[in-house]
Amino acid sequence: RDEADRLDAELKGEKTQLVKFEYKPETRVQQLFMTLEDPTYSVAAKTFSSFIMVLILTGCATQIMESMEEFQFLPRKCNKSRPTVSSCRRKPFREFYIIEAACML
Repeated sequence: RDEADRLDAELKGEKTQLVKFEYKPETRVQQLFMTLEDPTYSVAAKTFSSFIMVLILTGCATQIMESMEEFQFLPRKCNKSRPTVSSCRRKPFREFYIIEAACML
């Protein structure tokens, strides 16, 4: 019934006011949860959220770059006169693995 009254008021041009619910954490665990979950909770939450976004984008860019031939090398054990798939497969530079591992942690 309340929903019907509200819709009727909107149709008649009357303004209805929505109340914004704001959660107030009481314990440290709840504060930590809000910091990690909601970027609008605090400056620390916004900073953490931005940092995570940079890690995700860096990991994606690294994965794309390591698949490009410009960022790969031939292993030393590759015999160019008699190449085999296993010994002459191009490999990405080691730095890409380090960056990806750091982004996954």
